[in-house]
Amino acid sequence: MDETTTAGNRPGSRRRGRSAGHAPRDVLLPRGGDTLTVRPVDVRDADAVTALHALCSDAALRARYRAPGAATGARLRGEADVLLSHLLAPHMGHTLGAFRSDGAVVGLGHLLWDGADEAEAALLVADSWQRRGVGAGLLRRLVSTAGERGLGRVYTVATRPASGAAAVLRTLGLPLEFRHEEDAVVVTASRVPAPCGPARPAGPPGLGRRCRLR
Repeated sequence: MDETTTAGNRPGSRRRGRSAGHAPRDVLLPRGGDTLTVRPVDVRDADAVTALHALCSDAALRARYRAPGAATGARLRGEADVLLSHLLAPHMGHTLGAFRSDGAVVGLGHLLWDGADEAEAALLVADSWQRRGVGAGLLRRLVSTAGERGLGRVYTVATRPASGAAAVLRTLGLPLEFRHEEDAVVVTASRVPAPCGPARPAGPPGLGRRCRLR
């Protein structure tokens, strides 16, 4: 799948600490035989996660952060580093990283709270790991987290309706809505299933898809 979706920013839940404080790690098995570890990340992982930008093309970064076309190379990566560090702050949302065995991050997924019943899912996957199921695995986990927090709708902001994110949402059997907005397509999945038991609060309303590189 095309595993880059555009960004929003939003206040979110408190993050757990590293090691014993993190949620139990789980394993992602992408196509190609490698094994990745998926776990929550926060500001203490900033160096590892911003290093992902060096593994991504300018086109992937512009799509992810909706950056102006004039931004390229070191300038684009510097601006992306600043925005990503902002997204990792404890109040911004729930972020998952996909790690190789050597500790390198090759995929990142954000769930960004956007009101009482909605969240944005945004993805970035290293170019060499595209179309191997990394983004799909992260997105499914983000949708599951949204359900755990009692959110009924999850949306992604893509550059075209036939995005990989939309395809993954279809496999979950959720109703989809497509809406054109500025230079992007907003794909919203509704009726996100909630687990048994009380839902955890998602956090206060946020900025959603309005945040981008300028």
